[in-house]
Amino acid sequence: MRGIRDAAPLALLALARLAAGGPVDETHPRAPDQPLPIEFTPWYCQRCIERELLEAQPRDISITGVPAPELAKSLKIRRSWYAIESPNFRIFSTLAGARIKHNDSRFAAADLIRLKKIFPSFQVGGQGSFVTAHQRAHLYQIRAERILSHSRALTGNKHRFLGMGDRFVLCLFEKEKEFQAFVEEELARPYSRGTPVERKHFTGGDNFYLISTAASLYKGGESELSNTILHHTAHSVVYGHNDYVSAMWGWLDGGFAHYYERRESEEHNFFCLVSADPPKEFLRGNWRRKIRHMVYRNKDPSLGGWCEKTYAQQLSGTEHALAWSIVDWLVQTNPVRLGKLMDIAARNEGRPSCSQAIQEVFGVDAYQLHDRWRAYVLKEY
Repeated sequence: MRGIRDAAPLALLALARLAAGGPVDETHPRAPDQPLPIEFTPWYCQRCIERELLEAQPRDISITGVPAPELAKSLKIRRSWYAIESPNFRIFSTLAGARIKHNDSRFAAADLIRLKKIFPSFQVGGQGSFVTAHQRAHLYQIRAERILSHSRALTGNKHRFLGMGDRFVLCLFEKEKEFQAFVEEELARPYSRGTPVERKHFTGGDNFYLISTAASLYKGGESELSNTILHHTAHSVVYGHNDYVSAMWGWLDGGFAHYYERRESEEHNFFCLVSADPPKEFLRGNWRRKIRHMVYRNKDPSLGGWCEKTYAQQLSGTEHALAWSIVDWLVQTNPVRLGKLMDIAARNEGRPSCSQAIQEVFGVDAYQLHDRWRAYVLKEY
């Protein structure tokens, strides 16, 4: 793989030059003083072979069991498309080229430097870079693998595909009509503009999650698109922990999705709600100040009263924000026990209630755990 071999020293040099006040990169969640190894290679991409960035035998990548060329033809896609296979993901993309700014996300600069490992001639600018459609598809490969690498390290998961039967799949379209055709024809679901993201679990021997969306649906541009995709990637990673989880506790699922989303950018937050509109006070910005004010005034509903809710969609807007904060607190202060809680949550048979699991892992009940979180908020926020 000539691209990786030639580009690695350049990428390391760029990281060294930008280290002081430069790109923020991932650290190991269980050892924050150590860098996190991020596994986004080896990859397979027909276009990379054609450009001599990759040495491999040509083959078709299948998306939901359909070879990518057939999928593109079925959806009547008339623009360039790209199909990529990486260690844990398959990506089908019709995204156009775009300007990626360093302030799009906390990790944008470091991700662009990683992109240079795939495209040796790619130039990382001081404030950002323009990426071609081909490069943008690989950028999502890097982002998704980065999230999975962090989650794997956080939870101690060592299974292939986290225990799922096959790779996770991202189908990223530039145009809404492409996305609509995919939803109706390939997912066999009715299309609604009120549902900008489709996430589906495929059962059977393959056992994998698919996420699909369209860039044209997002007024916030690349930053909002990326945040939303990674939010749903986090949902899928949670449900894929130690094999498919039939029913995850809503606060843990929603908390993880907001945790990974807000690590990227605090300006775009996606809420999985059934009947309520997204809470305006939590659509963007600094949640810590609002949560501290809520705790100070004793307006925060205790986790003990809502920890048994089965789906993130059942949480209120306020509970979504508190779930994020509780997960963030546990990541910062007790990641090993958080991993143990995830292991219990992933038991599809003989799983205890959430209250019982919290008692088993933390030695206190859910109400007492909430009180510990409150003390942290009042001290640290």
